[in-house]
Amino acid sequence: MAMDLSSGRLLEDADRPAADPAAVVNETMAARYWPGTEALGKRFRLGTNPARPWVTIVGIVRPSRHNAIVERDRAEMYLAHAQLPQTVGNAARAMAVVLKTTGDPLRAARPFRNLVR
Repeated sequence: MAMDLSSGRLLEDADRPAADPAAVVNETMAARYWPGTEALGKRFRLGTNPARPWVTIVGIVRPSRHNAIVERDRAEMYLAHAQLPQTVGNAARAMAVVLKTTGDPLRAARPFRNLVR
């Protein structure tokens, strides 16, 4: 997605279920929850269940706007899909899929839709 990495690393294939849970957060989230400190390497749990594992911040990206250019920056985190059952307690109920293509994007819509199905 051409995320603009400011420190650390992005999620990668090694972020599998057997690996330590990893997350990439944006600068907005880092500033909100870890003000005045380096968020890289910090850990957090999703939710209040103490049985859930700690998730380590492995990367920080610059904020991006998903819906509109006038949208305010919001705190966001990115988790490895393969690690969702252990970090959030179940598989994702919703996700966004982004397809980068050349030419008319509508020509790619039907084949991509079929692939996702």
